[in-house]
Amino acid sequence: MAIGVGDAEPESRRLDEERKRREELEAQNRVYWVEPLTMKLQDILEGDTPEAKDALDELFGDLKEEKILWYPSAGFDYRDILEMTAPRRELHGIKEPPNIICHTDYSPGLTGLGNEIRDIIHIDPRTTVRIMEKYALSLKKEAQVAYRVNPEYAYFDGALSQPTIYLLKLLIISDALGEISATVFFFLFENHNFLQQVILKHGLRITHFIKVRDGKPFGGNGIGSSVFYPLLGNIGVRYLIADHITDYPESVLDNAAKIFPFPHKAFALCPTGRELNWSGHTVRIFEVIPKNGELTREELAVILGQISG
Repeated sequence: MAIGVGDAEPESRRLDEERKRREELEAQNRVYWVEPLTMKLQDILEGDTPEAKDALDELFGDLKEEKILWYPSAGFDYRDILEMTAPRRELHGIKEPPNIICHTDYSPGLTGLGNEIRDIIHIDPRTTVRIMEKYALSLKKEAQVAYRVNPEYAYFDGALSQPTIYLLKLLIISDALGEISATVFFFLFENHNFLQQVILKHGLRITHFIKVRDGKPFGGNGIGSSVFYPLLGNIGVRYLIADHITDYPESVLDNAAKIFPFPHKAFALCPTGRELNWSGHTVRIFEVIPKNGELTREELAVILGQISG
């Protein structure tokens, strides 16, 4: 039987209503950049147990300035900890170390965080990573973080329905660097949601940004982390550690303008250190130099050319 006009109208209304609901949800989750960058991660986190509270107090202590390293789509990878040791930073020309390390990944199955304490969560011929302590954390209610895994950005199944955060104390044994103890905040968040609802909404300063092993080329993300590049000036990034994979300049700027509808502060990149092989990717390190004014399309094209070249 042919479908008449009367049959098509309810379907059309249903699609319109679904589109409106999606737009409303996007509007609720879209946030504007908070300046100045004065709020701290310690202002929005709390421990779920007395032991977790003690671990947070010990870490934050008298920490006055937070210098946060963020590694999106980190999975099992803790290479950033090795590259932030003093000998490696000297090779890379990174003068200022981070004092807080944050990893994000929305897929629990790709993190190894379900393992027991003292279990090995990563091993290769040169490096072993073991969880020594793990504490469950929560976002404070007053932080008003709207947790969401947007299917337009995240393709893998298994994302959690509630925000899940761990404070990890790790022991890394490296053939080249010996034993390294490190503390990592691991947010089981989709990257865009973390950027909008945690970093931008609360004006956190990210001094070191890692863009390696991005999920997009492997089918895990609909819009990759290169869309974050126009925001490096806004969130206070001093050092960028990046592989060569980027989207086209027009795509990056158009997506950034749509997802992050506020002025993007101008900056330039200055290569520092030497190239390195990171999980099979050629990775370069740049110092981020703030500039006056807003980032232009021409400036962004130059920046993306530096990264991809």
